[in-house]
Amino acid sequence: SCQLDEACVVTWQSAFEIVEAELNEMNLYNTDLLAELNAVATPEEQGFIADLFTRITLYDLKITNVESTQVNEEFEVTLTITAAKYEADGEGRETEQPLNELVDIVLFTVNPDKLQEDNQILYKAKHKLTSGENKITITVPEMPAYAGVDPFVKLIDRDGNDNIKAL
Repeated sequence: SCQLDEACVVTWQSAFEIVEAELNEMNLYNTDLLAELNAVATPEEQGFIADLFTRITLYDLKITNVESTQVNEEFEVTLTITAAKYEADGEGRETEQPLNELVDIVLFTVNPDKLQEDNQILYKAKHKLTSGENKITITVPEMPAYAGVDPFVKLIDRDGNDNIKAL
């Protein structure tokens, strides 16, 4: 996982510079790329594209509680997630923005730090999260060991350490 520290920023900057160099070599500039992406995107997807490419967008996702109940031979897992989205202006000021996005929710059979095989992922799907508290209930065939919201760090989160919780 990548925290918002100097090493993470350097890694993202390096990756961006490589992509930018490749795009420039192909005579495809950011505005062309954005136009092509937006041409095939839904309005909701266009907002997400803008968050990724034209705005400084930060997320604050946190699993505050996770409970599991056995129902017959399955397990009902209920996650309570607090979610927020912020836009930064580049000068240290952040403004909270409404959050209404699909985010990965994952249930693991092992500690995600020790994940080695796909079959250790019990459940993975995108769920709509909105600003504030969200409750999600998932039914799975076995008891998970861990639950995660954006556990693979696709979004820039203020504190990715609170995105995963043991059951």
